[in-house]
Amino acid sequence: MADKPRIAGVVVLYQPDLKRLAEALPTYAPQLDVLYVFANSPVAEFPIDTPRVEWIHSTDNVGIAAALNSAAARALREGCTWLLTMDQDSHFTADGFAELQRAIPLLPPRAALLGPDYLDQGRSAVRPRPVRLLIQSGTLVHLPTWQQVGPFDEALFIDGVDHDYCLRAQAQGYGVFEWPQSRLNHALGEIYPLPAWLFTFHRHSKRGIAFHKPYREYYEFRNNLWLIGRHGPKFPRWALLRLGYLALRLIYALSILPERAERLRAIFRGIGAGLKK
Repeated sequence: MADKPRIAGVVVLYQPDLKRLAEALPTYAPQLDVLYVFANSPVAEFPIDTPRVEWIHSTDNVGIAAALNSAAARALREGCTWLLTMDQDSHFTADGFAELQRAIPLLPPRAALLGPDYLDQGRSAVRPRPVRLLIQSGTLVHLPTWQQVGPFDEALFIDGVDHDYCLRAQAQGYGVFEWPQSRLNHALGEIYPLPAWLFTFHRHSKRGIAFHKPYREYYEFRNNLWLIGRHGPKFPRWALLRLGYLALRLIYALSILPERAERLRAIFRGIGAGLKK
């Protein structure tokens, strides 16, 4: 039997909700060989109670990509093969992380990423399913492949980091896989409630539109336009879907989302920066 791989984890903290974090950590931290807590904050450490923690501190907010790269490099130095990347407000449901670990031996060669069914679509499979994209939270990154694909793009700072890495890995011949038996509860921001019938043709249940503070719109539009230019020629269907997503975000900002003026200013600044590449 092959040796069990060493698995590190990283959770990136920025103005965390400590109660939600305390509820999330037990769903994955005890099963890791080491957990890096990256404090993207003037505060070096937060009061958390979990085993095998190593703190990484940045007084400036360096963004999600830089934090992930720092943790990945450290995990490699410490002999780990996989890195679990978590958001501070995500948690596995039931034995979701144990299920994800059980799927590792089922992966084919040249697997770059393995993630849970974060949309809770109720699917099943006897082997991990190839998918185009995974979100960053709840995903296992194969560290030797990370060395080959290259680091997460720190110029993106926050939004689109996961899409970019998935597409770069596939462009280089690596696979991205989902294990439906593993489930993740992932908070997407605040929810503007809407009638369920509006989402009849969605592949998963929705109860409204997720949104963040207005400043995030800048990164959404800038980064998606950058990535459409970067990956659109090889992944045209993905690019068309992202253009549709941006169009919907603009419609929502114009019609129903709060802080409309500030949100629209951020969107148009993002469009300008994205078109400049």
